[in-house]
Amino acid sequence: MRSVTVTLGDKEYTINELPTKKNEAWRKRLMTEFTEIADLIQGAPGIADDLSAETIASLIRSISAKVVGSVDILTGLLFAYAPPLETDKKRIGEECYESELMDAFTRVLSLAFPFGSLVSRLMALSGPKTTATAASSPSPSGESGPKT
Repeated sequence: MRSVTVTLGDKEYTINELPTKKNEAWRKRLMTEFTEIADLIQGAPGIADDLSAETIASLIRSISAKVVGSVDILTGLLFAYAPPLETDKKRIGEECYESELMDAFTRVLSLAFPFGSLVSRLMALSGPKTTATAASSPSPSGESGPKT
């Protein structure tokens, strides 16, 4: 089990990786929240046929309501992933900055989606990075060598 340490309102918390089934359920909840915006755009009535100001304004109102509430949504997802934070929710709400919450959310994503560590390990196994360079370049016209 992996864990991350986050600081919220000058207090450190340890967040542990959730077991597989709980992690899967949390990821589904996360995806549901973010697919709603795409669904709003895709399901906008007649948006392709009616690009009137009213239609566009209606779509923008729907999307902006979701985006404006996104910090609250992400904070709710953070608390859902890390029950120890839920017990200190009042103090966190009063003393913590939203930037700290978003940093903590990003750290939780590394637990919920552990592919980052897998990619890092695969890169390490592939050996050192080398960059190939050309011995010489053709002239801008595409020809090389002296002109006769």
